[in-house]
Amino acid sequence: MRDAWVRDGSVRRPRHPVRSPDLSPLVVRALDRVLGEASELRELREDNEEWTAGITRLREVPAASAG
Repeated sequence: MRDAWVRDGSVRRPRHPVRSPDLSPLVVRALDRVLGEASELRELREDNEEWTAGITRLREVPAASAG
């Protein structure tokens, strides 16, 4: 049986990521809350465009499958 994990540089990742279309809308809502005005993570976001851009890119995959 083949290992379910592969090495990607110094990181191990699942060979076949599990994606549930049912969870996509929930993921999008959660990431929107991270970026929202009422977010408790505001201090991470302020003056850190790279962090905000990373969350925005992370949101793109489930947003596309959520429809």
